Amino acid sequence: MKLFKLSPIALLLALLAVQQTAINPIAWKVFALFSSTILALMLQSASMGAIGFMSLSVGGLIGAFTIKEAIAGFGSPLVWQIVTVFFIARGFVKTGLSKRISFHIIKFFGKNILGLSYGFVLVNFTLGPLIPSSAARIGGIIFPIIRSVAETLGSDPEKGTQKKVGSFFTLLCLYSNAIVSGTFLTAMAANLIIKSLAADAGLQLTWLNWFEASCVPAFVCMLLMPLLLYAIYPPQLKDISKTTGLINDELEKLGKFSTSEKQMLAILLSILCAWIFGDFLKIDAILVSFVGLSCLILSNILNFEKDILTEKEAWHTLIWLSALLMLAKTLEQSGFLEFLVTNLNHILVGMSWPSAITVLVLVYGYTHYLFASNSSHVSAMYAIFLGTAIKMGTPPMLAGLIFAFTSSLFAGLYYYTSTEAVILYNSKYVSMQDFFKYGIIMTSFLFCLWMFTGIAWWKLIGLY
Repeated sequence: MKLFKLSPIALLLALLAVQQTAINPIAWKVFALFSSTILALMLQSASMGAIGFMSLSVGGLIGAFTIKEAIAGFGSPLVWQIVTVFFIARGFVKTGLSKRISFHIIKFFGKNILGLSYGFVLVNFTLGPLIPSSAARIGGIIFPIIRSVAETLGSDPEKGTQKKVGSFFTLLCLYSNAIVSGTFLTAMAANLIIKSLAADAGLQLTWLNWFEASCVPAFVCMLLMPLLLYAIYPPQLKDISKTTGLINDELEKLGKFSTSEKQMLAILLSILCAWIFGDFLKIDAILVSFVGLSCLILSNILNFEKDILTEKEAWHTLIWLSALLMLAKTLEQSGFLEFLVTNLNHILVGMSWPSAITVLVLVYGYTHYLFASNSSHVSAMYAIFLGTAIKMGTPPMLAGLIFAFTSSLFAGLYYYTSTEAVILYNSKYVSMQDFFKYGIIMTSFLFCLWMFTGIAWWKLIGLY
């Protein structure tokens, strides 16, 4: 196993040893480093932060870039926006506001198994635009609630009763998250990477134009997904009358709205409004995040030493995401991506743009099997496929959004293809075999449904 995890080093050395005349030596060095970094992330050779830091160090040693260029990614506004929102999400959880909102939604919808399912989907949808980390949203808020409900209903993997209701709810959680992550620009960290990469291609993806394109296909998917999952992977338990009592007990424990919850709600709504109308009001989204975080600190919802400095996931993200973004940017600037796009164009020559983008988006989606996170998949593939689609004649905004939506929809393809999938798999409610089987079925279904619905909707709103 240790030798297996050292294979990224072997790949780096092998690529560096290959003589390439078609592209410049610096571009090839960056490609070799980028490829070995992605492989290390896929194999989980070390933590993502450690891999990012070591990649920057190795890149400086082999002359792929200078150390000043290496650390430039740490000044990326995108990275700091993501990191800042991790802190805002912590306040959302810390005050208990997330639980209160979730329990009220579940109480309203929890009349039967499908009703409760739609309640969970609505919880995810409600939190989606507010929490840009899908892993934090699922692992920190939604799945703990789902698991609590499942265990109360007697569904516990430790007792061998996981399929009573918990297995169904676990996969429901995963696939609903794939839909929600594609619905809002601020619902997944990788979406903000997409925004940055799209901007490099001359596309301005905003909260509003993203939601305008996603809202109709997302609604159709959220409406039909629970029905299909219920039909092919039904829970054993049908009577969920205990749910109402559970939710009432939990709400009673929460009591009345606390001052901190009211403050948190006011700050959250202000942040969301500023994100939505930021382009119209000419307010920078990153500045909004910083101001929102400052308000949380000033209101004593968050403590800088106890909450900000101890938020390991945020600082971890700062390191690995800065490294990935810098490598992706350097690849583009070195001309390597242009080289790949040119060769992909040769393969697709003679195709109409609708045929070309169909092939491209299918390859883009199913290659998610090769990546252990949405962010690494997007960082490695998005710019290449977007550039190729545009060169084949696809309307630029349409291409940018199609690949963006595909990035989210394929996050539930397998148990390791996203951080939230790993969290759900580790709960032991769903076996590896079921993750694989239903991952293919449900992801393919959602992708086809989203695209077929989108084709009509995008034509109506003038994307092509």
